[in-house]
Amino acid sequence: MRLWIRVGDARFWHRITLGVTLLIALSSALVLGLTFQSWRARARSSQAIALEIDDSAYTVAAVVESIRRFVPNEILSAESVTDTWLIRHYLEDFLMIELARKESSRNTQGVSPRKLETHVLNRTVPPDPALKQDAQALIALNYAFYRDNPDSIQVSPEDIQAYYETHREAFRRGDRVLLAQLGFAEAGEAQQAYQQIQVIPELFDHYVYLASSGQGGFQVPTGFQQGYVGIVELEDLPAEVRSLVRQTPPGKCAPPIQIGNVYVILKVLDRRPAGIAPLEEVSEEIRLRIMEDRFHQRVQHWVAQVFRRHRIKVYWSRLRVAPDEVRRRWLSDAVFASLAVKDS
Repeated sequence: MRLWIRVGDARFWHRITLGVTLLIALSSALVLGLTFQSWRARARSSQAIALEIDDSAYTVAAVVESIRRFVPNEILSAESVTDTWLIRHYLEDFLMIELARKESSRNTQGVSPRKLETHVLNRTVPPDPALKQDAQALIALNYAFYRDNPDSIQVSPEDIQAYYETHREAFRRGDRVLLAQLGFAEAGEAQQAYQQIQVIPELFDHYVYLASSGQGGFQVPTGFQQGYVGIVELEDLPAEVRSLVRQTPPGKCAPPIQIGNVYVILKVLDRRPAGIAPLEEVSEEIRLRIMEDRFHQRVQHWVAQVFRRHRIKVYWSRLRVAPDEVRRRWLSDAVFASLAVKDS
């Protein structure tokens, strides 16, 4: 009976309502306080020194702002792009640009303005003044690299042989064909040429010569590569082209087929079965691979010398990324580890 009276008492409900209101207010204040503290922490973090190069200091905000200036808009517009993502993917580029600026006077020292201007004109320089300055600094850095490394990279037959023996499985290929092609802009002209080639096979090479030199009197597709194509894996060809090539014996031409806006006569010069490609087939590919590897090593060695001329500190906890998360192309592991990395 007493409980019923209390429940029916208006003062009882007023107290309950007041208690709930106070509880909601306290909860809201707590949430706001935590949010404010988090915002202050992020603000302090973005304004803290995250990276130092010689006497220059950069906050997280400054690093991100600089990166955003040279990253293409189509990348920046992606929803997944955050400040942390930009740092992970472009911190190395940021470092290279900043060092290029600091090295600019050194890299152009003793170089005639005309010579450097010619070097600059061979590359595209953005019209934006800030980006133009960065681009010119990078061009000067690039010029300095080639000035310091004038020797071309040599690859001997022994180098190619050794690479092939070590990486034989990398050259396993599927069924392949050696192709040449003859292209026409008009279907009728392609069909007429095909019929003549069927009678006199040697006319294929003659047509290739006429098409390449513009002396044939027929319409030639602009930019189309006439003649030798090279070795092509059948699986890399479009289905209709692959089917046509499979039916064509070596030394013969397939009927004209439309590829894009070109009517093409394909000649099968040879067939290669699936398996490890012979050395003579992949020797040029190997030579280019070795040259690329050696060039990359040469660049890494030279970049290491550039970095050693400067005092660099990276505060990873303030950048909110781990060193192993940063994408690198030119910084070797040794150089990257030698940066005065400081976690605080």
